Amino acid sequence: MFVIGYSSCTSEDKDEFFPQVDPTKNPSEEHEHTALWMWAPEGAVDSCWLDECRTKEFENTGKWLLFYHTKLLDKAWHRAKDLLASGELPGVIGIETTTANPGSYALSPNYDPEQGVLKFYGGSPEDEAGTRQLGEMIISKMNYHGTGRIGSYVRWGYVYWKSHAATQQGRYSSSSDRVSKFRLSYEPWQPEKILQEAGFDKATVEQLQQADKKRVDDFGNQLMKDWRSSLAKKAAIEVAAAAKAAGEAATAARAAANAAAATAKAAGAAAAAAEAAAKQAAAAEAAAAWAADMSADGADAGAKECAEGAAASNDKGMPKWDPLG
Repeated sequence: MFVIGYSSCTSEDKDEFFPQVDPTKNPSEEHEHTALWMWAPEGAVDSCWLDECRTKEFENTGKWLLFYHTKLLDKAWHRAKDLLASGELPGVIGIETTTANPGSYALSPNYDPEQGVLKFYGGSPEDEAGTRQLGEMIISKMNYHGTGRIGSYVRWGYVYWKSHAATQQGRYSSSSDRVSKFRLSYEPWQPEKILQEAGFDKATVEQLQQADKKRVDDFGNQLMKDWRSSLAKKAAIEVAAAAKAAGEAATAARAAANAAAATAKAAGAAAAAAEAAAKQAAAAEAAAAWAADMSADGADAGAKECAEGAAASNDKGMPKWDPLG
């Protein structure tokens, strides 16, 4: 565990990270700022896990997160302030609490208006042993046994350490992305015991738990409603996709039928053209035969006429007629 003196942290350095707000206020009474902050008094802290309070080094630290029912947050904040001011949280450089103003927290998918969180700054992602030791001390000094909530999204029985860098990046844990670097177990108590130990009477405890149960039921009903809506949307998308595919198939079938008809029409036209060509060829052949016959007949008639002419000439004592002259 590395611990370095706190003397290099100036008030200007501190103001760079957290605005000056009144830490004596109760979280439930603060509606302007989203957080209340208290630095560890320099004289009350032996050391802290920061080289100095400048941005580069500050981003190398983180905080242990303790979640509480908002009805318990005011008392928990006062307890943490007293411990810090009296030097009973060595290694913690400052504490922070959420308030009645959720700010950007309301945009988180895990936002719960009935749940707040205390943050104990200190530790380093490079010093697991020392950071865990710090967390164990915080759990013990705060006598922490759970949120006091029914149906809290925070896993029961564990507290988590998250780096300041992850916070600056806007990263939050989810079922698929665990942002916290370290975690520690604690002895969990049932919510009603936590509320009773905090001084709430039986009737108030029952009232708070009924409100919690209603919230859990409403949340479950909304999840079921969203799930059914999601299924309906998915089914509608699938039906639309199937209808589109069927329409495209019908269009393709019509196109194929049209192409087949065009092909058949073209084949018919080709057959008709072939038949016409055959008829023309037959006609040409007949014409050629007729011409040949006519030529043969003409030649025979000429020869006969020449022979007759020659004979006549001889009969009259004239020279023979030579058709070639």
